[in-house]
Amino acid sequence: MRVTTERALRAFINRFLRWPPVSDFDRDKMGIRNWDTIRTPQPVPSTFPEIETNTSTIRILSQRIREHGSQNWAKPDHVHSIELAWGIKDERPTHVGELPHLETITANPFELHFEEEERGKRVFFSARFLNNTAQPGPWSDIESAFIP
Repeated sequence: MRVTTERALRAFINRFLRWPPVSDFDRDKMGIRNWDTIRTPQPVPSTFPEIETNTSTIRILSQRIREHGSQNWAKPDHVHSIELAWGIKDERPTHVGELPHLETITANPFELHFEEEERGKRVFFSARFLNNTAQPGPWSDIESAFIP
């Protein structure tokens, strides 16, 4: 009975809120949020990430990423995700485009898992912030770590 009543009530309220005499002012007075019709501009990230790598677990590189110079590990304002480029290489790449793998990260920490035969090899990586509309900021320096 409750489910049927809730469905009927939700349908009635939905119709009522879309009824032409009900204005944005009326919805505001009822405590209902009005939809914004103007897109809010999303600034492109101007800072680059700082990467901390933990190698304490065998075959796993655990990475925490934050804004360069920040004291906490939270993403900066207007940043939705972090793009991490990485690759196992013998020598340091000169450009981020030489790193074959690309990961999108939305939360810290991020782990890269490796196979037993990859232990001791060197992994190079770089990161950049992406805003809410997927516009990228600048890449960080290319850093490296050995697979434990």
